[in-house]
Amino acid sequence: MRFAKALDVWRGLYRKQFQSKILGLEFSNVLGLGSGRLSFSGGITIICGANGVGKTTLLNALLLSIKNISEPLPYSIKNRFGGSSLVVSVSENGNANSYTKHGIVNGAEISSEINYIESANKSSRLIDFFSSLSDKQEILETFGSVEYDAEELNLLSYVTGKNYESCNVYEIDDFGENEVSGFEDVIPYFQVLENGVSYGIEMMGLGELAAHLLIWSIRRAANNSILFLEEPESFISPKAQIHLMNYVANASLKKGIWSIITTHSMGIVSNVPLSHIKIVSKSAAGISIIENPNHFQLNMILGISFSYTGILFVEDLASKIFAKIILAHFDGDLARRFDIVIAGSVSAISSILYSMPKTSNNWLKIIGLYDGDQRDAGASVIDRRRIDWYYDFLPTSSAPEIILRNYFRRNYSILASRLAVREQDLELGLNQFEASNHHDWSRDLSDFLAISEEHMLNNMFRVWIEDTENEPDALACFTGIQRNFTS
Repeated sequence: MRFAKALDVWRGLYRKQFQSKILGLEFSNVLGLGSGRLSFSGGITIICGANGVGKTTLLNALLLSIKNISEPLPYSIKNRFGGSSLVVSVSENGNANSYTKHGIVNGAEISSEINYIESANKSSRLIDFFSSLSDKQEILETFGSVEYDAEELNLLSYVTGKNYESCNVYEIDDFGENEVSGFEDVIPYFQVLENGVSYGIEMMGLGELAAHLLIWSIRRAANNSILFLEEPESFISPKAQIHLMNYVANASLKKGIWSIITTHSMGIVSNVPLSHIKIVSKSAAGISIIENPNHFQLNMILGISFSYTGILFVEDLASKIFAKIILAHFDGDLARRFDIVIAGSVSAISSILYSMPKTSNNWLKIIGLYDGDQRDAGASVIDRRRIDWYYDFLPTSSAPEIILRNYFRRNYSILASRLAVREQDLELGLNQFEASNHHDWSRDLSDFLAISEEHMLNNMFRVWIEDTENEPDALACFTGIQRNFTS
């Protein structure tokens, strides 16, 4: 699928109205999970987390809550859900309902078709089964095969790293007493032709077969069905995972399939909006679920480090801390994109903006962030004709230290608590250094209180920005930085 078409598919997927939807799940007393809740919206929802945090158990909870599971139940289901309570909210054809299930006793079941795909484990079962089958050819001849079209063949070739000339699938629905765990009604057999050589499941690697199983299962899924997909990245390269997810998104869009997928791979989540990703982490008490993560949280879970893509040059320590607090207050992700560097003076910031060459492809943004008291200085601060970069100002028309000095004349009680100092000491210090040069004021006050200047300023700016009266000034500064960063 071409890049532009893929973007259209993903945009369309989250605008689509689905007939069958799982809206939410509440669970309690699930072994390994504890108690909690999570909600779902949009065509594809990702449950993301490290190995062993409970992603598969959550999928099993969803499956158990809406589908009657055939006996004999796996030990893991009996063990984890024997004393549990599950409440699932669903919508079918515009009708919303809630179903409660206690333990593993079968109860109400939704009418929509449900598919649970765990291709990694199923692959090994299929290989073992067909490798031991003595009358395989006779069975295959009984059932006709379906040949994949060119688009599906290209996708299979890309995902598996093969160069298929053809792929046929036999859908076998009558094995008598023979069966394969995980396949309820139909068992697939894949036969491919690559570089003039024909071979079937027995000669496939696990990764190759897993890709075939995924695409076959999604291909067969009914319109308006519900799909649970467990770690589809198994054995598949990161780049191929993106193409596979484009296929899943396209199928979900065309067929109205409501999909919930577990993963710990960036390739799987790369096109899914953050609002449709749930991060699962584990503690001694059970699991915690972050419903609307930011990029930093997601990257941390996936083991991907953030890299700086912007530099803010500021005058001094107070300006640096002020800028950091403003960015973190409004957008923690953006705050981690910037390295905030102390230039030392107004003229030093301007000199950097004059001399710093433009980067190729605009991958790095340089912004000079002057103190607010330079806002009205005009051309004496910066000659815009000499630079290719951006500049802006910290809030108000005063230097950061003056903002703080004026604010805490009347708000020192809350600051004393935050700094863990006595109110009378803080009040005395504020009075004592009222007339100090503002560049020296924070250092003198922190020395008097016997705390670090950086710690004091951090808490001062946090208290200041938490006051709703100051938020408009802080937001205006943030908006300017954000606009310059994204321009």
